[in-house]
Amino acid sequence: MVHLADTKEQARKDIGFGFKKWVNYSRDVLPASPFPTDAKDPLIWGINNKLLLIGTPEDAIMEIE
Repeated sequence: MVHLADTKEQARKDIGFGFKKWVNYSRDVLPASPFPTDAKDPLIWGINNKLLLIGTPEDAIMEIE
């Protein structure tokens, strides 16, 4: 999952709106949510575990390369 903005800070701010609600929803409806229930901050967990790419276009280019 990818969200890009001009700065990393803006991208995280953008994705923060409703993200935890979406994670909770995914845990309720998906047979195997990609987000573990013991993750204290699913956004940070997703970034650290390469499930989420939240950053700038340059970050995306680096990840692809």
